[in-house]
Amino acid sequence: MRDEQALGSASHEEKQLIEIDPIQNPTGRAEILWHEIFHSIARVWQLKLDEATFGSLSEGLNQVMQDGFRIELDWSDIPKVK
Repeated sequence: MRDEQALGSASHEEKQLIEIDPIQNPTGRAEILWHEIFHSIARVWQLKLDEATFGSLSEGLNQVMQDGFRIELDWSDIPKVK
């Protein structure tokens, strides 16, 4: 991912997989996760959205989760793959 200057990616081939650059802080990881989930939703629903929209949606959802509902994701059991 770093070679492609990407912070996250979603695969839809044989198995669904979301990869997130582990160097990100927990808030950044959550935003990247939501970003990739929105990409997956857009793919399934054949929505045409630009990257800025994905970024706004993921940042907004994460803000609602953390600030509005006080929900933060626990990354401690997520394996780091090299």
